[in-house]
Amino acid sequence: MDKDEIKEWLQQIGKDRTWLAAQVGCTPGTLNQWFSKLGFPEWGIKSINRLMNPSGEGDNGLEVTFSAREFERIETARKLLGIATRKLYYEEAITEYTDQILERENAAAKSPGAQNITHFPAQQPSSLVAEDSPPYGSSSGKKKPRKKNGTED
Repeated sequence: MDKDEIKEWLQQIGKDRTWLAAQVGCTPGTLNQWFSKLGFPEWGIKSINRLMNPSGEGDNGLEVTFSAREFERIETARKLLGIATRKLYYEEAITEYTDQILERENAAAKSPGAQNITHFPAQQPSSLVAEDSPPYGSSSGKKKPRKKNGTED
């Protein structure tokens, strides 16, 4: 796919570069640079291809999209950690998050009385449920006498 194909497609669907930039997750200025001299990065081509072919034809792998703001935050974190490529950062981030979730899951399973985050307790049989429970907001149903001037009526 080249820039002329993308220009033609935008004309066919009646959209402009600003719309495309928002869909792809970059600024209009960045998109204009791709059209002029830089060329399109692989992730940008994949995003545009998904827009051009919404049925998913030619999509061989998992694709995740982020808003421009989300992408900027992710890139800032990646750079702070000094991880060279997005692919490596995403792999490490997902692996680390998965490890954290599984550690919490295992800790919850080992602690007595704790509930597992992926399982809910089984429903209690109806014979164990209280039959005459007090109405919501009351304790015993009896009203306490009101005090007037520090004395009971």
